[in-house]
Amino acid sequence: MNQQIKYNLEILRATRKNTLKLVNHLSYDQLTTIPKGFSNSILWNFVHSIVSQQLLVYGLSSNEMYLKKEIIDPFRKNSDGKAVLSKENLEQVKKDYLDTINLLEKDIEMLMGSEFKTYPTSYNITLNSVEEAINFSNTHEALHLGIMIAMSKLI
Repeated sequence: MNQQIKYNLEILRATRKNTLKLVNHLSYDQLTTIPKGFSNSILWNFVHSIVSQQLLVYGLSSNEMYLKKEIIDPFRKNSDGKAVLSKENLEQVKKDYLDTINLLEKDIEMLMGSEFKTYPTSYNITLNSVEEAINFSNTHEALHLGIMIAMSKLI
């Protein structure tokens, strides 16, 4: 594994730990509240972050994702933002939030050897490789962490 990927995984770990710290300090009601002026909740942003990472890194390289389809579909890009999880599924996603980093680290060589489907993002950046998808995913997760922090001040 090259140094850039190791560094990207370090950034991912830091972002996810900060996100979990925020989410773990909020009640289920706070997580599912959609603040005035927003079209989704902290919970949606939280789950959307891990779903997007799985879709970008694993999905675009035609590899199996670690999240269940019933978690992926309601939280993917362009979903309505009103999706919620049971408290049990929320606890599983919290566990998966860090576990999927370890799995990504373990899978990296396999992923890098997979054929990657080029993907133009809504950020106006085109992803051409797993490494680019990981790097972009970090930016995407940090963006959603910022949104969650802002939302937490309004609920």
